[in-house]
Amino acid sequence: MRILIVSQYYYPENVTVTPIAEDLVKKGHEVTVLTGRPNYGLGGIPKEYRKLKREVRNGVKIHRVPLVARKKGRLSLVANYLSFNFASRLFLRRFKGKFDVVYSVTLSPVMSVQGAGEFAKAHRLPHVLHCLDLWPESAVVAGNVKSGSLAYRILYRWSKRIYLGASKILISSPSFRDYFVSTLRMGHANIFYVPQPPLVEMGEDNTHPDLGEHFNLVYVGNVGRLQLLDEVIEAISFLPRETNIHFHVVGDGSGLEVSMKKAKELLVEDKVSFYGTKPASENHGFYSQADMILVSLRSGVSPVYRTIPNKVLSSLAEGKPILAVIDGDGKAVLEQIGGSLISKEGSKNIAASLLKAMALPRERLEAMGRANREAYEERYSFERVMVTLEEAITSSRKDFKG
Repeated sequence: MRILIVSQYYYPENVTVTPIAEDLVKKGHEVTVLTGRPNYGLGGIPKEYRKLKREVRNGVKIHRVPLVARKKGRLSLVANYLSFNFASRLFLRRFKGKFDVVYSVTLSPVMSVQGAGEFAKAHRLPHVLHCLDLWPESAVVAGNVKSGSLAYRILYRWSKRIYLGASKILISSPSFRDYFVSTLRMGHANIFYVPQPPLVEMGEDNTHPDLGEHFNLVYVGNVGRLQLLDEVIEAISFLPRETNIHFHVVGDGSGLEVSMKKAKELLVEDKVSFYGTKPASENHGFYSQADMILVSLRSGVSPVYRTIPNKVLSSLAEGKPILAVIDGDGKAVLEQIGGSLISKEGSKNIAASLLKAMALPRERLEAMGRANREAYEERYSFERVMVTLEEAITSSRKDFKG
């Protein structure tokens, strides 16, 4: 099958779209990707990509359109989003490629795949929209717009129009369905739950950081206000001074400086280490020495807070016990597996959970890790999810009534 994938993000950006496209090629499909010049998490557009328009990587044909690189600040983010929206739509209006289906991946925002819907409609093709982030709700949660404001109403109508144009919507968390039905006031006949293929796979790690002889709690990922790292740091400050625990934070984000300042103010700099962003291949070196992995997401009434973060599934793959400060669908998944210690939000609650975790026998911790790895292999591995995803994409042609 000839598949056109539209996504603002692609390799060398660390996103799940890349392995999806490459796996579809391995399965015998002809895959073309329309994406932007890479910049997310790269500190700007790498020199070798600044003028690159076309390339082939691992069998995937890649077309890149220009965009405004992300920098700090809300205006820069808006410029980044709008520039890809404009450039991708312009490209697709002139694109002469022949395809059987259009598959788009909406990490953020949904406007980035508007061109996919327009191309599919113009060429009478099914459009499978894979929703990994809810809009405009995500903009509200991020504090970029206020619910009910003029900007919100514009984004609401814009987002709904794009969602309605898709012939099939794949949601990465079951509770997303409620948002489409109750908030966007859409039907649910063409909405299907497909877990997001995990971004991080098990593999060889070539680095072996020495984390020391502690109870090592490891967090790898974005450092922002939704990840509750400040509460974890404060929780550690509540523990007896002699408690042999160390919190390792691998990643970057808008909250990194705040978290570093918090650790200094609370006099726990000797118990918290910040490593910045590391290549995915190096993360396994940290995970391999972890006594427990932290998975955290702030709770709230918004359906965004009820999502299953990719971190939940990728952490299961590591075969380690998990300390989960999470609610919603992610909590339900981990509770069902039984390899996690679930904590409520709040630094005192987390402190109590840390003490409980440290008191668990080594045999119990190992059993929890095995349960997580087994659940990953049986239900959430990349290979398992890709079987479901491929079927959802290929069957859209048969079901299409356009």
